[in-house]
Amino acid sequence: MYLISQDGWEIGSKVRELVPTKNDKGKFVYKEVHDFEFKKVRYKADLIPPVLIIGTYFQTEQLVIDELQSTLDMASSELENYVEENSGEEGVLENVSKKAEAQYLITEFFELAANSYFAELYIQYLTLQDTLATLNSDFEAINKQYVLNSVKNEKGNVTKKAVETKVKELDTDSTEYETLTSWLDTSKKLTATKKKIKELRESIENELAILTETQPQSEYILELSILNQYLFLLEEESKASKEVKEAKDKLDAEVFKKYPTLSIMSPRKIINFKNIYILKW
Repeated sequence: MYLISQDGWEIGSKVRELVPTKNDKGKFVYKEVHDFEFKKVRYKADLIPPVLIIGTYFQTEQLVIDELQSTLDMASSELENYVEENSGEEGVLENVSKKAEAQYLITEFFELAANSYFAELYIQYLTLQDTLATLNSDFEAINKQYVLNSVKNEKGNVTKKAVETKVKELDTDSTEYETLTSWLDTSKKLTATKKKIKELRESIENELAILTETQPQSEYILELSILNQYLFLLEEESKASKEVKEAKDKLDAEVFKKYPTLSIMSPRKIINFKNIYILKW
């Protein structure tokens, strides 16, 4: 009751900015638990905790958050159970704990499955990959040529439009012209090769998808199914988590803005309504 006796019930409508202090190791730390944080600035409501403001003025918003949290809990539980079911000594997910690891394994099993079931398509795919590697190497070498400096934009990038414009200004017999036309030609081939690789990979993936339906227990097909389902569940959990965070952040902002609008009688009503007496000695 000290705060009320010193500052009156008006203290209930205020929040206090917390200032970090240096500890023995010279690191800035906060000595109090904060109620709000916006743009790395923390605040504390000394008299009325946010939960009472929410219970009094934002019950509907809190119900929405509770539902979103329930969805997140279900998604996390489903993911956890799925990982447990497919782990163990021979489990595909035994050494998978994050998205990147699953994607790496998907690439490995995709290549194994493609080579086993669609060898002809896979050989074409590998040939295009080799072609792409060569083109990338050539393109990198061309980009190191001095003449390319004259067509770089403010960010240091070279665009097709800038090169085409520069080519029109040059003598067709010049070295610069040869270099820039080579750049355009290689760039065109890179785009075409990437498109072919994408189309071929999609064709193989479609064929593998059919096998997933018709022969789900086949070698490599089962592993791909498990890994893809893991990524799906991981994404579902991530989306649910994002929705919860966004809803909480929005409510925090609304609650924070509510404090200054409280009248002198509001703190009394809130505390009496909840039958909670907040003592700060």
